[in-house]
Amino acid sequence: MLLKIKVLIGFTKRKNNYIAFVKNETDMAKETKITDEELKELQEINAEFNKRKAALGELEMQKHSILHQVDALNKSFAELEKKLVEKYGTDVTIDISTGDIQEKQES
Repeated sequence: MLLKIKVLIGFTKRKNNYIAFVKNETDMAKETKITDEELKELQEINAEFNKRKAALGELEMQKHSILHQVDALNKSFAELEKKLVEKYGTDVTIDISTGDIQEKQES
């Protein structure tokens, strides 16, 4: 008994029915290997893809490190702000450019 093999190449939904697109085995290419040119192009694209994935991973690690540094700076700022409030009070503003202290103006 000879079996006819069909290969599913896709499907789509139309009006609650799925339509399958199949290709008979006899319609398929007889080649067992892609050409050297096709292989080279495939390998080059894959290598570039892998480089970009690695670059994204490196950037994500840098981002993670920077976020930790920003968190540490925020903690340092909060500690210094607490010391300045204890020393100069809450009713002052400090000019960050000059260090001048001024009483807060009521609006």
